[in-house]
Amino acid sequence: MKEYIVETPLFESNAIGEFVQRAVKYRSAIYVSSGDKTVNGKSVMGMISLLSVLNGEPLRIVAEGADENEAIKELENFSKKSF
Repeated sequence: MKEYIVETPLFESNAIGEFVQRAVKYRSAIYVSSGDKTVNGKSVMGMISLLSVLNGEPLRIVAEGADENEAIKELENFSKKSF
Protein backbone atom coordinates (compact mmCIF):
# COMPACT_ATOMS: atom_id res chain seq x y z
CA MET A 1 0.00 0.00 0.00
CA LYS A 2 1.29 3.45 -0.96
CA GLU A 3 -0.23 6.75 0.11
CA TYR A 4 0.11 10.47 -0.39
CA ILE A 5 -1.33 13.29 1.75
CA VAL A 6 -2.56 16.55 0.19
CA GLU A 7 -2.32 19.05 3.05
CA THR A 8 -4.64 21.78 1.74
CA PRO A 9 -6.76 20.45 -1.12
CA LEU A 10 -8.54 22.94 -3.34
CA PHE A 11 -10.78 20.96 -5.67
CA GLU A 12 -12.41 22.12 -8.86
CA SER A 13 -14.82 19.91 -10.79
CA ASN A 14 -12.55 19.65 -13.83
CA ALA A 15 -9.68 18.53 -11.57
CA ILE A 16 -11.89 15.78 -10.15
CA GLY A 17 -12.67 14.47 -13.63
CA GLU A 18 -9.01 14.47 -14.61
CA PHE A 19 -8.01 12.77 -11.33
CA VAL A 20 -10.53 9.98 -11.98
CA GLN A 21 -9.34 9.59 -15.59
CA ARG A 22 -5.82 9.11 -14.32
CA ALA A 23 -6.88 6.72 -11.53
CA VAL A 24 -8.85 4.38 -13.79
CA LYS A 25 -5.74 3.66 -15.86
CA TYR A 26 -4.38 1.53 -13.02
CA ARG A 27 -5.34 -1.94 -11.85
CA SER A 28 -4.70 -0.97 -8.23
CA ALA A 29 -7.55 0.06 -5.99
CA ILE A 30 -7.47 3.83 -5.41
CA TYR A 31 -9.09 5.28 -2.30
CA VAL A 32 -9.35 8.93 -1.31
CA SER A 33 -10.32 9.98 2.19
CA SER A 34 -10.78 13.02 4.36
CA GLY A 35 -11.84 12.83 7.96
CA ASP A 36 -14.08 9.78 8.40
CA LYS A 37 -15.16 9.57 4.75
CA THR A 38 -13.42 7.29 2.23
CA VAL A 39 -14.43 7.02 -1.42
CA ASN A 40 -13.36 5.13 -4.51
CA GLY A 41 -10.87 7.38 -6.32
CA LYS A 42 -12.06 5.92 -9.63
CA SER A 43 -15.61 7.23 -9.12
CA VAL A 44 -16.55 10.76 -10.17
CA MET A 45 -19.64 10.66 -7.93
CA GLY A 46 -17.59 9.42 -4.99
CA MET A 47 -15.03 12.16 -5.46
CA ILE A 48 -17.73 14.82 -5.73
CA SER A 49 -19.32 13.55 -2.51
CA LEU A 50 -15.98 14.04 -0.78
CA LEU A 51 -16.13 17.79 -1.49
CA SER A 52 -18.81 18.26 1.16
CA VAL A 53 -16.59 16.98 3.98
CA LEU A 54 -13.23 18.56 3.16
CA ASN A 55 -13.49 21.75 5.25
CA GLY A 56 -9.74 22.35 4.92
CA GLU A 57 -8.82 18.88 6.19
CA PRO A 58 -5.97 16.99 4.52
CA LEU A 59 -6.82 14.58 1.75
CA ARG A 60 -5.35 11.07 1.85
CA ILE A 61 -4.81 9.21 -1.44
CA VAL A 62 -4.10 5.47 -1.17
CA ALA A 63 -3.21 3.03 -3.94
CA GLU A 64 -3.18 -0.69 -3.25
CA GLY A 65 -2.31 -3.34 -5.81
CA ALA A 66 0.14 -4.55 -8.42
CA ASP A 67 0.88 -1.11 -9.90
CA GLU A 68 0.46 0.96 -6.72
CA ASN A 69 3.87 2.63 -7.03
CA GLU A 70 3.15 3.97 -10.51
CA ALA A 71 -0.40 4.95 -9.56
CA ILE A 72 0.51 6.91 -6.44
CA LYS A 73 3.40 8.62 -8.24
CA GLU A 74 1.13 9.88 -11.03
CA LEU A 75 -1.68 10.89 -8.65
CA GLU A 76 0.79 12.64 -6.35
CA ASN A 77 2.28 14.63 -9.24
CA PHE A 78 -1.19 15.52 -10.51
CA SER A 79 -2.36 16.56 -7.04
CA LYS A 80 0.65 18.80 -6.50
CA LYS A 81 -0.15 20.83 -9.59
CA SER A 82 -3.96 20.64 -9.55
CA PHE A 83 -5.09 20.72 -5.92
